[in-house]
Amino acid sequence: NAGIPSGLSLGLVAAGTPSSTAYDTIVSTNASSYTLSLSQNNDLKSGANTIPAISSTIAAPAAWTGGTIGLGFSVTSSTATPIDGKWGGGANYAAFPGTSTSIYTRTNGPAPRDVITMNAKLAISSSQVAGDYSNTIAIIGATVP
Repeated sequence: NAGIPSGLSLGLVAAGTPSSTAYDTIVSTNASSYTLSLSQNNDLKSGANTIPAISSTIAAPAAWTGGTIGLGFSVTSSTATPIDGKWGGGANYAAFPGTSTSIYTRTNGPAPRDVITMNAKLAISSSQVAGDYSNTIAIIGATVP
């Protein structure tokens, strides 16, 4: 059983100034191991306008630099199994994938409640059309036999 807040918002974003927000995924299970997978329905949209995803992937998250444009996320911490080193302790970001992709696995036994903290970050270019952009992100928890 995994859940994220509904209506996660990055607020007003100005060109050249990234906006970010931390959020927790809370997992309650009695399974000894589980995997969290994540996907998005589409890049951020406002009518016909789109804000692209950043270029790095879950397989190879990359540090957010001053030139990074788009929407990305990082896994920053866990109250359970340590996060994978590829996340750089939350400094490395990946694009939200279009298909469900594993982002975290717990392997060391059940706990009544695990909290996996993530960070969503967005930067836009000066040519980005103003508007209210949105998409849907899903996080799915599955037990590992």
